[in-house]
Amino acid sequence: MKKLNTIKKILLTIFIVVSIVTNIFAFNGLEYFSGKSGNGYILLEWKIDSANEIESFYIMKKRIDATDYKNIHRINSVGNSTEYYYKDESLYKTSDLNFEYKLKIVFIDQSIEYSEPIEINMNISSVNQTWGSIKAMFR
Repeated sequence: MKKLNTIKKILLTIFIVVSIVTNIFAFNGLEYFSGKSGNGYILLEWKIDSANEIESFYIMKKRIDATDYKNIHRINSVGNSTEYYYKDESLYKTSDLNFEYKLKIVFIDQSIEYSEPIEINMNISSVNQTWGSIKAMFR
């Protein structure tokens, strides 16, 4: 019984140490990730503390009622640049008006972190919807 308690204490200590080390070295340099709806597009923007250890960002998107995200675009980290933007213009001819986006952050050592998802409600004017329909007919 005493040996079992000692093993439990050792495992608990290991767990605590691993948790502390993980939190110390985890990337928490994403200052913000936000988005806003324009007329037929969604503009995403984010800022990080430092891009030195980041290789690339993947913008991931899903419909609100879907379960899986899809990678829609990759942006390579640019030196010391800390502000990034992406304009999602793939929204013509869609009946979906609510989307969720998140960032997949790939580090130089190939480790991966994800941002918290953000929900954006789409604004599409009837003029743009009609124009999108007309363009789609001639593709």
